[in-house]
Amino acid sequence: MKTVGMDVSSESFTAAVFDGSRVVASKSFSLRPGWQKRFVTWCTQQEVAVGSDWVVVENTSAYSAALCCGLQETGFRLSVVNSCAFGCARRTRWMRLG
Repeated sequence: MKTVGMDVSSESFTAAVFDGSRVVASKSFSLRPGWQKRFVTWCTQQEVAVGSDWVVVENTSAYSAALCCGLQETGFRLSVVNSCAFGCARRTRWMRLG
């Protein structure tokens, strides 16, 4: 099983494929028309299984919403995460460990 993590901006996104122990590939994509086809082709080359492997997208409001709609149309399993929640959890854990 592989997971694709995505960092989204207004005009592009960067995707990284994680195989459970390390990042095995990464690539930046422009959000111009046809990006879904280019992304699916790249994922297929990286042996990411559309429909069963997860795509995790950082919540960046309108930017990630548009991206998620396109990803859902192509059949990806999506998880949208709030990066602030990770920061809070990390700080809380460090406080308990310290």
